[in-house]
Amino acid sequence: MITQLTFTTDGSLWSRVISAIYGSSIESHASKFSSCWNSILREVHTLASKGFNFLSHCKIRVGNGLNTRFWLDTWISDLPLSVRFPRIFALERSKAVSVAVKRGASSLNVSFRRQVRDGVESHQVSELNSLLGSFILSPSSDRWFCDLNGEGVLV
Repeated sequence: MITQLTFTTDGSLWSRVISAIYGSSIESHASKFSSCWNSILREVHTLASKGFNFLSHCKIRVGNGLNTRFWLDTWISDLPLSVRFPRIFALERSKAVSVAVKRGASSLNVSFRRQVRDGVESHQVSELNSLLGSFILSPSSDRWFCDLNGEGVLV
């Protein structure tokens, strides 16, 4: 889950968004849209101060899996896989691996630091394989969506 959003002008997401929209450098549009992003972030913080966590309703819809972290992002269940499967995550050498790389591997445990043991680890691997069983990557890009409609009701 995102806890803080930071936008800089050093080739980051913010810069790429502006360049993609306008096909020009960020400098010519930064001041106009900086205030827009500041307004959005201010509203998110205002909602949080009133007890409503807007960001908890923002989810990732995985397409090609290139921009979603397999273990750390919330993408296939209500929790990051690192939280849901902590014993397996502890075995992972590449904690920030993307969904695309992990799903493209010959097996889940190819990047583990050692073999999975019986008991909890084995159970978690089976459960994770079951969860991932029907998941298929698509050619579209990963994107964020909100699970609330215009009236603030879950959809």
